[in-house]
Amino acid sequence: VADIDPAYVDPEHYWVGESPLPMVIMYNTNLVPEEQAPTSWGDMLNEEFKGKIAMADPARSGSAYTILLTMIQAYGKDDGNGWQFAKDFHDNLDGKILDSSSKVYKGVNDGEYSVGLTLEKEAIKYVQAEGPVKIVYPDEGTSAVPDGVALIKGAKNEENAKLFIDFVTGHECQDIMSKQISRRPVRTDTDAPDGLPPMSDIKLVDYDFDWAANEKEEILEQWKNIVVGIE
Repeated sequence: VADIDPAYVDPEHYWVGESPLPMVIMYNTNLVPEEQAPTSWGDMLNEEFKGKIAMADPARSGSAYTILLTMIQAYGKDDGNGWQFAKDFHDNLDGKILDSSSKVYKGVNDGEYSVGLTLEKEAIKYVQAEGPVKIVYPDEGTSAVPDGVALIKGAKNEENAKLFIDFVTGHECQDIMSKQISRRPVRTDTDAPDGLPPMSDIKLVDYDFDWAANEKEEILEQWKNIVVGIE
């Protein structure tokens, strides 16, 4: 734990992060001229991207749910501005909501969509494969909610579970993840994957984990009302 970024260690030690997952904007360089390249969540409201944005359904995709909440929090979840942004964003999707997150990065890479909102760890694979894509960390700030690992109380294989946690958070495994599958480490003694900036260079929103977890049903209901046009 001493070598793990404190941001990814639960203060009450119920869980520990295994890999942070920044959310990014991915765009197709064949379809988006450099001067029109997005730099912010706000750019997703631009007319030139109307109907050309790949976004998965937040009710079916964990990453899409995180992205939706990240945008809302970037614009203000408590004063109504964030939900107004979500409504304007939905309008610019022009009815196109994908049923899985995998269709986002593949759709942008294949030229079906100009831009897409997705996970860094998936988008970077297409960049590294020299696909016609680039990724952007939004100016307003993004989120980097981690995958995590925890030991269930009363687990039948408690000792093996402890060994597994030590393994996935250990330097050897974290180094392999970074170098071979482009997953960011949570350890402070392990470098970020090639081609990715350090986490310290990425602006983050103050992501409200409790709100995201405890009010998910209400949040998705509010999003559903936006989708079906209920005020």
